[in-house]
This record gives sequence, structure tokens and C-alpha cells, in this order.
Amino acid sequence: VDTHKIKLNLRTERNLPALDIVVSNKNSLEEITSGALVDITSTGLRFITLARSSLRKFIVLDETDKQIKPENVKNYFSVVNQMSKEANVQTIIITHHDLSEFYDDFRIYEIVDSESPDEFANRVPRLISEGNMFAREEQSDHLKWMELKSFEAFIDAKVEFAPGVTAFVGQNMVGKSAWARAFKTLIGGGRELMVRNGTPKLEVNLGFSDGRVLHYTRSRKGNPIARYRLHSPESWAADDPKLAPPLHDNPGADVPEWVAIETGLSTADDIDVQFWSQIKNSFMLDETPSKRAALLSVGRESGAI
Repeated sequence: VDTHKIKLNLRTERNLPALDIVVSNKNSLEEITSGALVDITSTGLRFITLARSSLRKFIVLDETDKQIKPENVKNYFSVVNQMSKEANVQTIIITHHDLSEFYDDFRIYEIVDSESPDEFANRVPRLISEGNMFAREEQSDHLKWMELKSFEAFIDAKVEFAPGVTAFVGQNMVGKSAWARAFKTLIGGGRELMVRNGTPKLEVNLGFSDGRVLHYTRSRKGNPIARYRLHSPESWAADDPKLAPPLHDNPGADVPEWVAIETGLSTADDIDVQFWSQIKNSFMLDETPSKRAALLSVGRESGAI
């Protein structure tokens, strides 16, 4: 078996901390741009960065296993599951692989086709595994559910998140990654193309364990083109701002500052830590050694991961 050890070497450069990422039996890891080694290393680096940041302990792994050999996928997700538990990270997995061996641990939705009222596809999330739904004491604040309306191929769909790992499975091109894109819309990634064909606007609702709901809409036309609202349990239940006004209400395409503060969903030094993009699979490998040192501070959590 070909085994590699990945090391984080801390040094100084121009009197500033600098961090090199090196791997045994290979050239410098920074020179490797594809393959399972990059995917696996980037997964670990994301968990380390998240553990050391002030962001919500939440991460989305979108097809991070696509370059891993099928016989190694189980091992990969076993490690992700262990990291999620030990670092108290709420994790979303999007994959086309079979996760039946994780039914006892993961809450799993299969994205399938459903009857459509028009000529366009209608996809729905079908629950196939409850998984472990018990929140640990350290996870008193976690994401509870998400609802998509007129979002891409989803007319009206809702899922509930496990405190640990929630997975979306299904064939390629069936719409699994729409749930990752829905999260991205909340921190400024909303686009007109996400609005379902034949409808005027999309809606994304994100529920928190304390009853708050982040409500986002994006229209094809009109003013405002987008709107961000943060509801209290009372204002969400009332659904009438005259009876119970929301905690925040901001019309406009720009993301209000309170979104990052209230949700913990944002970037760290302009680095996207919580959301893995299929377009760019490497993480931190193309950053400068000084920036790595700032974000990947080697500490107790980093050593454990």
C-alpha cells in the first residue's frame, strides 16, 4: 500500500509565521493540483481551518469524493464522520456514492424525480435514513431545516438536518448540488438563473435550533431584486410584519452585515471555508505560506484532526 504522510511545517519568512504543506514520497503538495490526495488533504485542511475560526461549525462537502477510488470511499466518509463528531461540526455531504453502510449515523436524502405540473423537471428529497438525530451538549445552536421554493428544479422542498452528518445522494445531474448552492445564495451567491423556469422568484428559508428563520427571496425583475429577513419564532409564526416584525428586514441585492453575524455563515479572510466548490477542489494549497499560517494555526484541534 502506497502511504503518504502530510505535514504542516511552521517557519518564519520575513519575520512573519509561514506554513508549508509537504507530503512524503511526493513533490511539494502545492505542485499537485488534482487527484484523491488533493481532495483528502483539502478536506482535512478545511476542518482544521473551521475549528480554528470563529465561523459556525458547519461545512458543506460537495462531491469531495469524486477522485477517490470507490473501494476507499467508505474509509473517507468514516473519517469525515469521526471528524464531525469529535470537532462538533455539522456536516452536509453531497455524493453520488452509495451510503447505505452509514444509515445508522447519517441522515440521508435521495434526490429523485417527481410529477411536475409543467414541462420542466420537478425534483424532491426523499428521506431514506433517519440517522443519529441527537444533538450533543456542545451543539445547542445548530441548523434545523432548509426549505426551497421555485429554486432550480425544486418547486417546494424541505429537509431537516441532523446535528451531525446529513447527506444528499443520487445520480449525477439530478440536482443534489442545488442544496449547496442554496446555502451560497444566503451569503451573496443568488442569481437569476436559480429561479425556476416559469416562476417570478425563488425563496430559501433556513431554520435554526432556537426558532429563528433566515428568509431570502430573489426575483427575476422588479425592485427590490432580493430581500433578506431574519425572523424570530413569533414573527415567523405570525407571517405578518404588522403583528410581529422580523428581527431584520433588508431589501436589496447586497448582503447585509447582520447575515454573517447572526448566522455564522461567511468567509475567513476572504477564504471560503464552509462551502466546498466543485470548480476548485484544492483548499489553501495555492495560498501564500503567511496566509496559511494565519488561518491554519497549529493547535490542539488541528493536531487531533
